[in-house]
Amino acid sequence: MEVTNSMSLGEPHRHDKIQDDWNNREYIELIVGSMRKISSFLNEFDSSCRYRLARLNEKLESLERKLEYIEARLKLLFIIWTKKLDYYHGNRPQHQGTGKTDKRTSPGRGQNEQNESVRVMPRSG
Repeated sequence: MEVTNSMSLGEPHRHDKIQDDWNNREYIELIVGSMRKISSFLNEFDSSCRYRLARLNEKLESLERKLEYIEARLKLLFIIWTKKLDYYHGNRPQHQGTGKTDKRTSPGRGQNEQNESVRVMPRSG
């Protein structure tokens, strides 16, 4: 009779261990599921960020090319403008070997006005 009583005493203890094991497994499964969701989110976030950064990089490169073009055009316009100012201020180019100034008329100037220098005053503002 003692043998059966000791077995019946061990059953509740064994049942508690099984219940605890199931609870632990459910908890572990919940953690694993949460980790999968986090991992999936991070992978999607990484992919989205890489795509957006690539698009942003393309736009930035395009803007850099446009800026380089505008800088080159402004340099050219500045060179042309300074040469025109020099010409109108009387700093006309010299003929090679003669030391004489260029007697060509500038656009919009007549033959009589050819030797007069034109002063360009900066705008006040």
